[in-house]
Amino acid sequence: MNKKNTWTKKRHRVIFAIVKFFGMWHVRRKYNITLERCEALKGRQSLLLFNHVTAYDQFFVADAVNVPVYFIASEDIFSIGWLSKLMSWAVAPIPIKKQAQDVKALKTCLKVVKEGGTIALSPEGNRTYSGKLCYIKATVVAMAKRFKLPIACYRIEGGFGKQPRWSDTVRGGSMRAYVSRIIEPEEYKAMSDEELMTEIVAELDVNETGNTGEYEGEHLAEYLERAMYVCPDCGLSRFESHGNEFNCTNCKLTGRYTATKELVGAGREFPFRVLADWY
Repeated sequence: MNKKNTWTKKRHRVIFAIVKFFGMWHVRRKYNITLERCEALKGRQSLLLFNHVTAYDQFFVADAVNVPVYFIASEDIFSIGWLSKLMSWAVAPIPIKKQAQDVKALKTCLKVVKEGGTIALSPEGNRTYSGKLCYIKATVVAMAKRFKLPIACYRIEGGFGKQPRWSDTVRGGSMRAYVSRIIEPEEYKAMSDEELMTEIVAELDVNETGNTGEYEGEHLAEYLERAMYVCPDCGLSRFESHGNEFNCTNCKLTGRYTATKELVGAGREFPFRVLADWY
């Protein structure tokens, strides 16, 4: 094999080790997260599937194993100039087109697998706005069966409470991330596509819609309007948010986003208890 044409490089192992040594301290401190290494994957090649909740998920996933991880990432991150070039040189993420069958991405993945690389993918493709697992396309099953690697299901719990997608702040509270299950090739070889899909969804289905702990903060509701723009009282509208409260600019319906991620009305009962019901 021509080393110049390989996707995986020796430098990736060095860079991953450096990032883990210096970067993970910051990540743990920022998110108050308990990260569990997976001894069963030590030195093993695998396909890591994870639910997507924070902007730092890739750091959590990479910490689970002791080998470089090649993330399948939206092609959007490859259009930010010199930073994209540095990222490609340093950790070589695999670009994929969203909302399309990307044959080129699949070929790159097969190349990485052939070279002995570990691949990571969020089957949702997006961070959740509501605290529920987003839709997962069935193509992830076909991809996994093509790779013929152990499928490691990586659960990230507490991320929606710590930093909802629509928010700019990280709240109090804690998180946990770990490999919940490894589905070996000989195991899923005997499964139908539907059975394997059911297993994957069950392992990644972290539901944070209700009270799963307290996540304190002084700006809990700010920027909620990035996700919510239909007023339950007057219809399509615009919301404003300040501190822990939000209100409809049209009918003045006001609510409060609490530390338990629940919604409480100000002055009268709010129609929805959790964001997922409203969303």
